[in-house]
Amino acid sequence: MPSIESDFSLKEINTRMLRLLESIDLSSEPLKILLYGNGFVPKEGALWDYKSEYKNDALSLAKTVLRIVSFYNTCGGYLIFGVKELQRDSLFAPVKVDLSELNQAQLRDTIRRYTSTSIDVCVNTIQLKIEDVNFELGLLHIPKRTSKLPIKFVRNGPLKEGSNKNIFCIDQTYFRFLDECRPAQTPEDWQLLLSSRTFNPSTGVGSSTPFNKISTLYHNLPDRNLICSKFIGRNEKIAQIWEWLADEFEYMKILSGDGGKGKTSIAYKFATDFIHSYPEGFERVLWLSIKQKQFSGLNNEYFELEGEKFHDVLSFLECLAINCALDTTEYSEISLSLIKKEVKDALTEFPALIIIDDLDSLEDEEQKNVVDTCRYLSSNKARFLITTRKKLGYTSDQCIDVPGLPKEDFEEFISTIISKSTRKVLTRREVERLHQACDGSPLLSASIVRLFNLGMPFQMALEQWKGEGGEDARNAALEREVESLSPDAKRILLIIFYFKTCSYTEIKQVSDHGDIKLAELLEELKSLFLVNEPRFIESEERYSISNTTALIVERKASNMAIDHKRIDTAVKQMRRGVKRSNKPNSKEIGAAISQADALLKDHKVYDAISTVDSVLNQYKKHPDLLLMKGRCLMHSDILDYEKSRQLIKHSINAGQNKELAFDLLYICETKLENNTGAIEVCSKAHEQSGFNNSSWAERLAKELVQRSFRRKGDSRISDLMESSSVLGSSLKSLSNLAKEQKVLELSEIHDLIWSELENVTDLTWLSKYDTCAELIERGDIRTLSFRRAFSCIERAYKEPRPSTKKKEALEIVILKFSKLLSKTKSNEVQVKLCEELSNELSKISVNI
Repeated sequence: MPSIESDFSLKEINTRMLRLLESIDLSSEPLKILLYGNGFVPKEGALWDYKSEYKNDALSLAKTVLRIVSFYNTCGGYLIFGVKELQRDSLFAPVKVDLSELNQAQLRDTIRRYTSTSIDVCVNTIQLKIEDVNFELGLLHIPKRTSKLPIKFVRNGPLKEGSNKNIFCIDQTYFRFLDECRPAQTPEDWQLLLSSRTFNPSTGVGSSTPFNKISTLYHNLPDRNLICSKFIGRNEKIAQIWEWLADEFEYMKILSGDGGKGKTSIAYKFATDFIHSYPEGFERVLWLSIKQKQFSGLNNEYFELEGEKFHDVLSFLECLAINCALDTTEYSEISLSLIKKEVKDALTEFPALIIIDDLDSLEDEEQKNVVDTCRYLSSNKARFLITTRKKLGYTSDQCIDVPGLPKEDFEEFISTIISKSTRKVLTRREVERLHQACDGSPLLSASIVRLFNLGMPFQMALEQWKGEGGEDARNAALEREVESLSPDAKRILLIIFYFKTCSYTEIKQVSDHGDIKLAELLEELKSLFLVNEPRFIESEERYSISNTTALIVERKASNMAIDHKRIDTAVKQMRRGVKRSNKPNSKEIGAAISQADALLKDHKVYDAISTVDSVLNQYKKHPDLLLMKGRCLMHSDILDYEKSRQLIKHSINAGQNKELAFDLLYICETKLENNTGAIEVCSKAHEQSGFNNSSWAERLAKELVQRSFRRKGDSRISDLMESSSVLGSSLKSLSNLAKEQKVLELSEIHDLIWSELENVTDLTWLSKYDTCAELIERGDIRTLSFRRAFSCIERAYKEPRPSTKKKEALEIVILKFSKLLSKTKSNEVQVKLCEELSNELSKISVNI
C-alpha cells in the first residue's frame, strides 16, 4: 500500500480516477487512490461518492439508482460502500458494512424499471487493510453515457421519508454536479448534458467549451440589434427548449403567445446560445422567417428585416434545399412530395436546428401545410423551433407558452430602456402599474416608455398610450388576429371582455350557443386570445383575456357584435349582487359566486357546490360564499333546507346584509315549518332600511297569525294585534289597488281578534273595548267595528252589581268613545251611525 501523505492533490486524484473509470477498473486501486490518513480523502466529487451502507429496500434501492443515473448522464463514476462521513467535509472513515444484499442483477433490473434503459453497472467487493484493521468495501462502477441524449426517469420514485414528495419524478433528468446529484433545470444544466461532457481534472466537467466548436457551426442569424439588442431573463423558457433537445421522440417545438411578448427574442437567444454550446451532431443553425418587418416600441415604427424568407410551403422547402446545397431550378415543375423527400434526405447530411419565425403571418391553411412538412422532415438530425401567435390545435407537449416578462425581469428590462437623458426613473409602484397595463410585454412596455422618454409624466404617458399613443403598438401586437376572427368568435371574445373573467357556463348562457358550437369558437380563440384562468373545479374551465386584447376589444366593441349592448346588459345582470371590493380575495370570491350561479341556472348543482367549496375552504366565514352554498343546497335536486338554514344564518351573523339572504332564510324556515324562526327572520328584515318593507310586513303579519292559532286568550290576541299593526304600517307605500286588498286582509285579522275577545274570559269588557277602540284608531272604521266597541260598553253596563270604581271606569270609557265618534264622520252612513251610538251612550250614561 502506498504511503499516506499529509496532504493530497485533487487534480492528481481526478486524473488517476478518470483513467481507472475509463478502463472499468474494479480492483482495489480506486480505493487506494482515495486513501488519506486513517480514512479516505475528505471530498466527494464528480467521479465518486461514498456511502456508509447498502440496503435493498425499495427506498434505498431508488436512492442508489438516482446516484447511478446521475453519474451515468455525466461522466460515469464510482459508488463506494463502507465509508462514513464522521466529521462534515473533513473526516471520512471506513466502517463495517453488510454487502450480502449488493446484487448486481437486482440493481440493473431496478435501473431498467425506473428508466427503461440498461446501464452496465459492475460490482466488486474489496478487502482492504487500514491501520491493521481489515475492511470489506463495496465498489460499484458506473460507465459514462455514450448516447447523445441523457436518460430520464419514466416512473416516479418512492416517497421520501416523512414527506409526501417523491425522491425523483417522471421525466426528470438527473446529473452529477460537483458532489451533488441534481435535476437538470437551467439552460446551463442542459448544455452540459447535451455536450460531450469532457472531464477536466482541474476544473471539472462542462466548465469550458472547446475553442474550435464555435467556428465550425454555420448559421444565418439576422442582426441582433433588429431582434433583441439586450436579452433579459426567460431562463425557464430557454431551459425548456434545451430540454426539448433531449427529447428523443419530439423533434418540433412551438413557441406561442401574444404578439410583442418576446417569442422571437427567446428563439434568437436560444439560437445564439446553441451556436456557442451546441450538442454533438449538429452542423448549422438556419433562421427562416415570414416576417417582412419588425415593429420597434421605442421608436414607434417598423424596420425592414433582411434574411431568408418564405411565403408558402414550396418557398419554405426551397429555402431548406438551398441551405442543403440542392438544385432548386426544377422545383416548380415537380411534385411537393418529391421535393420533401429530397430535402429530408439532404438534412441527414446537413444536421441542423431550423428556426421558423412568425409562422402566423401565413394564412391558416398554409400554416398547417408548413407544420405538417416540418413534422415529415424532422428527425434527430433536423429539429424545428417555430414561433407563432396561434397554437392551431398543437398539443400542450408541443407548445411552450410565452407570457409577458415576470415582474423581477420586467423591472430590469424597463431600467435598460429608459433614456438617461430624461434624468428620471420610474418608482417601483409605477413599474408595477406598467407591468399590469401591458401584461409584461416588452414591445408594449417599450411603446409606453417611449412617451415617458419624450418628457411626459408617467400617468400622462400611460393614459396617452391607452388611447391613440399606443394604437400602433397594439395593432402590431394583435390587430391582424382580431380582424381575422369569425363573427361568432368576435362575439365570444366580447362576452369575455365584459365579464373580465368567467366560466364556460357563464359564456354559454350569454351567448346562447350550444356546447358543440361554443367549443369550436373557444378553440378558435384559444389559439391566441384566451388566457386559461385557474379553475375552481376540474370540470369547469375559466377564461379571461390579456389587458392588451381588452384595450383593442374595448375600442372595437360596437363592431365585435351587432348585439353588443344586449351582451353588456346580460353580463351586468348575471354579475348583479356579486359583492365587489378592493380586498385581495374579492375577485376570486366574486368569480366563484358568479360561476356557481351560472351552473345553478344550467342545473349543474353539484358542480356549483364544488365551485363554492373550492373557495370556501380558504375563506370559511365569508358571508357571500356561505349564502351561495345555502342557495345551492336549496336546489330541487338536493333540498337540504336544514343545512341551508344553518349556512344562511352563519352568513347573516358574519355580516351578510343582502335581502336575498333573508328571503332564502325565510323560505327555509317555512319549509321546515319553523314558525318562530320565520317570525324572527321577518322581524329583522322588516327593520332593515332599503328592503321591501311592505312585502316583509305582509310575511310577518301572516306568520304572527299562524302563531296565534297555536295560542289562546291574551297571547293569541297579542299576536293578532301585532299582526294588525305590522300590516297596517305598510299601507302608506302601497298603490290604491294593493291597499284595498290589504285592508280586506286587515279586516279578516280584526274579525279574528273580535272572535277571540268574545270567547276569552280573563279580560273585562272594558279592556276588550280598549282593543276595539285601538283597531278603530288604526283605521278600521267599518260599521261593524264601532258596533263591537259599543257592544263592549253595553255588556259592561249590564253586568250585575257594578262597584263605584267600575262605574267611574265605565263613565271614562263612554267619554272616550263619544270623542272617538265625534271624530269619525267621513260619510253619511257614519254620521247616522255615530248619532245612533251617541244616543245609546247618553242613555247608558244617565242610568249609571
